[in-house]
Amino acid sequence: MRDRLHIPAGEHTAIACFITPHGYGHAARAAAILQAVHRQVGNCRFDLYTTVPDWFFSDSLACPFFLDAVATDIGLVQKTPLVEDLTATAHGLDGWYPLDAGMVGRLADTLVRRKTRLVICDIAPLGIAVARSAGIRSVLVENFTWDWIYRGYPEFRQRFGRHIDYLADLFEQADARIRARPLCGNAVGHLTVDPVSRSPRRSRQAVRQGMGVAPEETLVLVSLGGTPLGEGMIGLRRIPSGIRIVVPANGAVPAEHPGLQVVAHDAFYHPDLIGACDAVIGKTGYSTLAEVFHAGVPFGYVSRGAFPEAAVLEAFARESMGARPLSEADLKSGAWIEAIPALAALRRVSAAPPNGAEAAARFVASLL
Repeated sequence: MRDRLHIPAGEHTAIACFITPHGYGHAARAAAILQAVHRQVGNCRFDLYTTVPDWFFSDSLACPFFLDAVATDIGLVQKTPLVEDLTATAHGLDGWYPLDAGMVGRLADTLVRRKTRLVICDIAPLGIAVARSAGIRSVLVENFTWDWIYRGYPEFRQRFGRHIDYLADLFEQADARIRARPLCGNAVGHLTVDPVSRSPRRSRQAVRQGMGVAPEETLVLVSLGGTPLGEGMIGLRRIPSGIRIVVPANGAVPAEHPGLQVVAHDAFYHPDLIGACDAVIGKTGYSTLAEVFHAGVPFGYVSRGAFPEAAVLEAFARESMGARPLSEADLKSGAWIEAIPALAALRRVSAAPPNGAEAAARFVASLL
């Protein structure tokens, strides 16, 4: 449990936020909205309930927050960042739903004690149940919900339909719903917003200078959500002169190869790093897609295969961003290195719509 800046309960307008720990994309989207709320409302405090680590929010939020490391949902268990484990997911759901009434009640008491005014849920249905128990309004933020994801797997749907029905009913109990493009499914929301992204804080030039990147160098971010890097995948022996590949530390990386720069996950604010690059290569997670979209940087994406959200995000990447697909085989062989010059030469997209975080924040502020 962490109370950043040690803000006593009751001195600010308290907003609780329950966030799924499925990757960091939902935490990034929630943080973007909360930061925008803070700019618009000012005197507010955010109480975060999630197992996403503290460093992520310390990096993303320049405002007071309280963090309680509460498990909020099962989501989708992953074998690797690109492959899901449906059997483990089903076992997890069996042990988690229906929600334990005692746990819901204890969290509701906490929200009441901390004088919570509103509960925001980024696809963590626990928050909706807690809000109802506490008599506090809830806002669901989503571009998909877990029942929609589970329906995308026919075998899962047949065997575990009870979980799908339970979750669909729980999500419908939210008092308000914000949908963030690109949208999955046909749910009806009170507000639909353009892609939600954290905003950069430093200029492209400042970040590149801090990294020691020459103006003429082509800087490429490889962001694959935890995929370990091996000799073949990174294609280290074939990085051409004038190209620098930067990789957040996320696994075993061969050391001391020219053209490769490995950075700690907290060494750079991710939107700043994206904005400094000439191209980004990564899987189509929501936050990476939204941050690349708003930065206008060329994007090479790696499909997440059967994951139901993937087809929607990949279509958006191709149609709205001019993104180029890369196969998992290309990654493993290192052949993707050859695509970097053509990818980096693509015209930067500069006509992105306003960040959806601002519209979402105005809606949230209207409910306080």
